[in-house]
Formats: sequence, structure tokens, C-alpha cells
Amino acid sequence: MNFHYYLLVNQAAGSGTGKKVAEKIIPLLEQKKLTYSIYYSEYKGHDAQIAEELAKKTLIAWTEEVQEQDNIFPLLVVIGGDGTLHQVLNTFYHLGVDFPVAYIPAGSGNDFARGIGLDAAIVHATNHSNAKKQLNKYHLGSFSYLLSILRVFFCQKGFPILVDIGGKQIAFDKAFLCTATNHPYFGGGVAIAPTAEIAKSTIDLVVVERINLFKILWIVLLLLQKKQMKSKNFHHFTTSKLRILSTVPQYGQEDGEDMEKQPFDLQLSTKKQLFWCEVLR
Repeated sequence: MNFHYYLLVNQAAGSGTGKKVAEKIIPLLEQKKLTYSIYYSEYKGHDAQIAEELAKKTLIAWTEEVQEQDNIFPLLVVIGGDGTLHQVLNTFYHLGVDFPVAYIPAGSGNDFARGIGLDAAIVHATNHSNAKKQLNKYHLGSFSYLLSILRVFFCQKGFPILVDIGGKQIAFDKAFLCTATNHPYFGGGVAIAPTAEIAKSTIDLVVVERINLFKILWIVLLLLQKKQMKSKNFHHFTTSKLRILSTVPQYGQEDGEDMEKQPFDLQLSTKKQLFWCEVLR
């Protein structure tokens, strides 16, 4: 089967990395004489608009019937960061459609995660930091997270949350970090949940309690060694269904994208997504 590639490019991702990656991909497509169309995201939310237009007019589901046909298959290729991919998949979810997606990461952190508290405050501080733009120019975007971590450590206060883990309710009076993910990483490659496996239909929840600075630094040291589960103030759960209630307004983040400071009532579950992987030789 032949393909027509629909490139959705967030040029601003990674402070210009998205544009640079696209400039490398396009000559490869032309060299291999592959057909393609290209869409550039020009403003916040434009990724979702492009995805919706393609979903309604162009893309089709990958079915056995389609595979047996000798037609040209329209394949969406997302070039951008976590937030770009999040907008695309979130659009598909709300439209109730299921299309395969190819993804070429070109952001700063390149993780997939959702969190409240410390990590979200770090994301907020990082996204509004001039240091991120400067460091991205030298492919050192992850260091902007480290700088933000130092700032937020001294400002982030503990907040109460209630989590419902498969029907079991657990309350935390002074949560410092609350992250739900289905893979190990956040914050530019930090393995916050090292036992998480993306191939499983489960969600991993991490809650870190607000403790004194020395204990926090100790958890950070354990985190760098992937031994954080040894700390009694580090709580890890694995479940198929999760609800998180936070009545005290906090920053939130979805795949590195800021959410307004607000109370949260999140209900999380997993859904399979077909990703297309192809090697251009």
C-alpha cells in the first residue's frame, strides 16, 4: 500500500526545533518521491483545528478492509512536542474517531504525562522562562527544567488531595507532587515512575508528600538513581481507573502544556492509540 503523508508541523516546538526537523524530513520525502501535504501550526490551538479539519475531510481508519485495498492511505505525521501530539489525540478523542498517527518528537521535554502540583508548577515556570528559549538553541532544553525545579522547590506548598484508586480512597493532607502517567518519564526524561509500562492498560500514580528541604533533596537523589520508591514519602500506585480530587487551586499540566491554576476533579482511564512507525532508507 502507498501512503500520502499529511505533515502537521508545530514550527515553534522546542523553540524552533519543530521547524528544523521538518526541514530535514521534507527533503527525505522528496528524495524517495513520496507524496505529502504540509500544514504549519501558526498559533496556540491551531494544531487542534488542523487535526479536526483533517479528521473530518481526509483521514480514514486503519481497518482490515483498507489494508486489502490497493489505494493511497492518508497518514498523519505530527512533528512537534508533547503538547502538539496531545492536542491532536485529544481532538480525535472528542470527535470519537480513531486514526493511526506517526509522531516525530521535536519538543523540549518529549514526555507524555499529566500532573498537579510540583511538576505542573515547574512546567509553568519553565514555559514562562527566558532560559528555556536560550537553552533550546543549544539542545539543552532539559536544563531549563532543572533551573525551574530549584525555583519551585522553595515556593510550592503542600495541598490536600483525595485519590480513588480502583474504588479505594486515600487522602493526602500535604501533597507536593501528584502525577498520573502510563510511562516512566516526565520533566524531560526523569523516570518518575520507573516500573510503568506503556504497553499495559494501566495508569501509574505518583504522590510525593511535602516534607522539609533536606528530605526532598534526598528524594531527588534517589530519583536520579531510580530508587525513589525506597522513600516513605514517595507513594506509587498502579490501577486501571483513577480519580483525583484537589479542592485547593493548583497549577496543572497535560503533556507539558499549562493548565490554569484551579481545583481539579480528574477521572483517568486508558485508551489504545495506533502509532505508525516507518524507516526511510
